[in-house]
Amino acid sequence: MRPLPAGEWTEKCFVAFLLLLSRSDLSDSTRIQALQDVIDSLERRGYPSFSSRASHATLICIWKMTAGAISRNDRWSARLWLQLCSQPKIFQRCSLPIQIVIQKKLVAYYIEAGQLADARWLIDRGIVQSQEDCQRMYLSYKLTLLEGKSGAAHFYLGFPSHPVPHKQLSLLSCAMEAQRQHKPEEVLNCLEPFINCLTSDDIYHHDFPAAEHHMFAITLLSEELSKGGFNQRLGKCIETVLESALSYAKENSLFEGGDREVSVTQLEWLYLATYNVALKLINSSGFLSATHALDHSRDFALQYRQIEYPEGGSKAPRPHLFSVIYLRLLVSTLRARCADPTAKKPHYEDVCICFQQLGDLRGWEDGEETDAGANYKEEKHYNIARFFNLEATMHLNRWQDVVRICASDDTIPDSKFYPQIMDLTLRLNLPPTWAIWLIKRIVSKLNELRDDPPTTWQHEFRASLPRYLHCLFILAIEPDPYASTDRSANLGFKMADAEVAEEVLDKILAMADEEAAVAEERYGTQHSLNAIQVGSEMDYMFTYPAGELINVATMSFNKAIDFYRATRDQDCQRWAEKAIRVAQLVPGAQGKALVNVLQIRLGSLIGV
Repeated sequence: MRPLPAGEWTEKCFVAFLLLLSRSDLSDSTRIQALQDVIDSLERRGYPSFSSRASHATLICIWKMTAGAISRNDRWSARLWLQLCSQPKIFQRCSLPIQIVIQKKLVAYYIEAGQLADARWLIDRGIVQSQEDCQRMYLSYKLTLLEGKSGAAHFYLGFPSHPVPHKQLSLLSCAMEAQRQHKPEEVLNCLEPFINCLTSDDIYHHDFPAAEHHMFAITLLSEELSKGGFNQRLGKCIETVLESALSYAKENSLFEGGDREVSVTQLEWLYLATYNVALKLINSSGFLSATHALDHSRDFALQYRQIEYPEGGSKAPRPHLFSVIYLRLLVSTLRARCADPTAKKPHYEDVCICFQQLGDLRGWEDGEETDAGANYKEEKHYNIARFFNLEATMHLNRWQDVVRICASDDTIPDSKFYPQIMDLTLRLNLPPTWAIWLIKRIVSKLNELRDDPPTTWQHEFRASLPRYLHCLFILAIEPDPYASTDRSANLGFKMADAEVAEEVLDKILAMADEEAAVAEERYGTQHSLNAIQVGSEMDYMFTYPAGELINVATMSFNKAIDFYRATRDQDCQRWAEKAIRVAQLVPGAQGKALVNVLQIRLGSLIGV
């Protein structure tokens, strides 16, 4: 009944009254009625609206009592508390309508509690529909996904197309929510408008710096790749984000500090994260897009060097650049293998360029942290790269380079790649002269392994040499298609390299004599008669496949017949005798039968 005191004094009393209510033990209905009576009294007596500070303080107190009702699962009381926020004269100076702020909190509670129907009622009827309210749009999107519906309409009809505060943060929140619910298509639905914001000139940066927008997007895309769900749409998003991030970094990373500048620490994160994206692209069958990711990782690293080491001359971060180029070499090799024969060349040329760059970056320099494990790993990768470089060189028909690579012990690939080199030599139809030289080189390198420990000798030399000798023998006895095609000069015995073919026979027989000598020395005469045998119980013996021995013996005897037809009797008899000696190495009745057949045929030829 008395005139109201000054506004500030009344506001303080009102807030103090709310504090007392929030701490009292009265029921919600009693406290709500008491607060409503005070608000009605203020309105009847013409009190002006509260200031912004008083409105916010009132919001805090009301939300405390609303939260108490929510914690007791008393939704009816919570709604009554919210109705009190509809008093326009009291709360109209608040920066945002108090009702909307509290209702959004209540919607979030309903969603977390699984009460989707109540959340949908508040979203559709309780909260004021505003396209500018990105927080409400996020809650609406999350609720839509939980209801099992598509959220695509939110980005066509819901979120504004023009920049508004907190839009980017809400889009990222939507993407994270879709990721939590394992909905990859919805993740991209969220990230595509976010990427459009990244590439626009009027992007908002109120929530966090611009560089962190790109970092968040890369993290979310990387997480999607980890699930193995690569597709062209995802690949396009990755390329767009990386291009935008690199462009922004180049324009804003001259120095550390400042609101729009990319720090050295962020550049380091970017080149490492982009490399990890490339790895996941390869593992997710997206190796075609991995090349672009590796190029961006390299460019981020070079930008990092420019800022961190402005004096010039530094190769930092050298280990990372080595890893990037090595992975790029592997990707280019894979792309070349998958490409059509007419499209392989540019990929293999890229392999050769990458290998040359690896050579320039190879080796740890002064100033780098020495890591024995990392150094060993780098050398191992470089040895693997040697083989892929040789493969590329052979596909590009650079035979002189092939000879140069294989002629030097420092450049020829490791022995574990000899089978692959042999396959390439035969599959690519190298000219016999080059093919024979290359296979002889491999056989020579394998022969050197005899000085290694027994395990190396057994598993590499013993297992591989028979196949290599077989291939070398076939190449040597076949006519050279690049030689003269005069029919009078090719009477059925013209061979690419008769001398090499005979050397193969001598090599097989020499191995038999050598192993026989070892067997006689260790186990007596009875084991020395047939030291090269199949399935020998004596580990020291050379296990030579019986099929290989039969093939070599048969082919060499056929060549002896060709010599006989050409009236080269001495060559005929020498080759036939060596063929019979090889046949004698075949164990069991099969070997004896083959020897008898060859001896009978030789006798019919020379009249014995």
